[in-house]
Amino acid sequence: MEENITNEIDFLEILKSAWEKFKANWQMLVISTIIGFLVPMGLFIAFYIGIMGAIQLNVDMEAYKTTIGSSFFIVMILFYLILFLYTFGAQNVTLKIAKNQSVSFKDFFLNISTYLKLIGLMIATLILVSIGLALCIIPGIILAFFLQFSMLIIIENPKAGIIDSIKYSFAMVKKNWKPVIITTLIISAISSVVGGTGIGLLVALPFQYLVISILYLIVKDKSNLLAIE
Repeated sequence: MEENITNEIDFLEILKSAWEKFKANWQMLVISTIIGFLVPMGLFIAFYIGIMGAIQLNVDMEAYKTTIGSSFFIVMILFYLILFLYTFGAQNVTLKIAKNQSVSFKDFFLNISTYLKLIGLMIATLILVSIGLALCIIPGIILAFFLQFSMLIIIENPKAGIIDSIKYSFAMVKKNWKPVIITTLIISAISSVVGGTGIGLLVALPFQYLVISILYLIVKDKSNLLAIE
């Protein structure tokens, strides 16, 4: 029987380690967050301001209905495309940083097959969590909690399948749910408070990724579960 590692995970040490690693790589992490998160948000806001401006100028919106619909569709595609690419890349970069590996901006880009798996994983996760939320909110939250390592599993093990990543994420969290839930809740609270200031999001988002990456490596090492070929 695997030993539970509740008493072996020191959240403060994880937090301290993540902060030191963030300070050593802050330029790259902040710049990538500006590009990957704030740019798509800016696109959406600019589109909204444009529509509101047109309304204020009494532009005949009905005459431009098709153009507005097409523009909105394009903006939404760009919004999610940039956001997804940033999320995948940031997870890969922070995982490398957590391993004390050198990183560069090219590490924000993955190969096509990995992108496809991650997109498939996100769709599967969305479906599972949505079903859980529809049943009774709490099951959806629990599912999201158990699936939180699945993306990192695929990024670290490109040959892993979607089902493999879900299975191993469940196993890792199940065996060590107490330290994982404590760490996840605390870093989520910190990120919400800091990120809620607006500009603080530039630090909160990559810092949260770093904490989760460090936690993932610790739990993976102690659980001794991953053997994906």
